[in-house]
Amino acid sequence: SVGPINFYTSDYFCDYPPGYMLMLWPIGKAINALGYSLSPGILLLIKIIPILCDMITAMVLFWYAKKHISIKAAAFIGLLFAFNPAVLVTGSAWGQVDSVLALLLVITAITAADKRWRIAMPVFILAILIKPQALLLVPVGLVWLIVSIAFDQKDGRKQQYTQLWQGILLAVAAAAAVVLPFHLRQEDPWWLIKRYQETLSSYNYAVLNT
Repeated sequence: SVGPINFYTSDYFCDYPPGYMLMLWPIGKAINALGYSLSPGILLLIKIIPILCDMITAMVLFWYAKKHISIKAAAFIGLLFAFNPAVLVTGSAWGQVDSVLALLLVITAITAADKRWRIAMPVFILAILIKPQALLLVPVGLVWLIVSIAFDQKDGRKQQYTQLWQGILLAVAAAAAVVLPFHLRQEDPWWLIKRYQETLSSYNYAVLNT
């Protein structure tokens, strides 16, 4: 209800990064306009983003898999994800942000595997801004980046360098678009980094409620 500019204040602690909060802003506006209740319509509105992300992730997996295997096998992979009990509980039932994170990480993995850094870099930055656990995949991504460039042909290496700097610029632009609305009234220019540090240090477990 307060909008991005006044969201992160010292009055309370929110351990969610700005990415998902920005996505929930119009949902919150809609609920305020309709009036909060436990009606099926309001509950669906609250969970609509994770539900849509799970559906899109299943379709993306199918779309990518059918390029390399048969359509039946690709459909099986997509359906296996869509009807995975963990996916149904986390997304449709619980309405957690992990569905958004999963979609972004799948897109990152697919585009990075194809060496399309122009897409992979900004999407991965968005994943970090959705949930800090995406940072755990940074070492894996760096190893793959180094290997893919080092063992590529000369022409392919040049193309990758071009994709890489373009991806970095797009990643900076994507980060700015998400963070700036929350940054305008922050007195500390390093507030987001400190918030990530507080979030990551506030949990004593790597896995909880799984």
